[in-house]
Amino acid sequence: MRTLIAAACTMLLAGACTVADSGDPPEAATPVAANASALTRDARRWDAVTDSSRAVTGPLALYETDYPPATDPRTKAAIGASVTTSVFTSLQGHVVTTVASGAVDGGAIILDEARRNTNLSAYLSVPRDAVLSLYTVLDEGPADTPKLCGETRPTAYLVVWRLEGGADMKLLPVTGAAPGTSGSTACAVFDYRGGGAG
Repeated sequence: MRTLIAAACTMLLAGACTVADSGDPPEAATPVAANASALTRDARRWDAVTDSSRAVTGPLALYETDYPPATDPRTKAAIGASVTTSVFTSLQGHVVTTVASGAVDGGAIILDEARRNTNLSAYLSVPRDAVLSLYTVLDEGPADTPKLCGETRPTAYLVVWRLEGGADMKLLPVTGAAPGTSGSTACAVFDYRGGGAG
């Protein structure tokens, strides 16, 4: 399944973004779904609001594409589940292709950048019962753009917190393993505001 998703996302990335000189990720960056039955939603855009997020990513755009389940060619019955891919693009040139992996508990243990145990909600400075979304990273590019976790550490997961209504967002890249499992290490937290379509 993961191989099929990765293949679909590789095709999706063929229509990914180029960096413009304006303050927003370019309109031409809209990924094109490889599956004719897939639906790509309108982009949502956030402005960076902290020094680290301005320096590393700048404004951020999110493109989400819903892929329906595959169908049996004989019976036309659905096989498996639908899949949502999310492509995060930034003014600094990042193109991070992910697949939604559900929610993650705020109490999940993770190593901070000093290799000390903490939990996600404390690290993100959000309430313990905050809803946190987990995204598995399928591709982080392009090759000449520094990774969200630094030059040599590929991003394995993204943990996302959004204020109700989506106006504010915190983005936590995670390297190593999934939060709550051994080897999961948090990178810097990036903060954004906006979340509107356009």
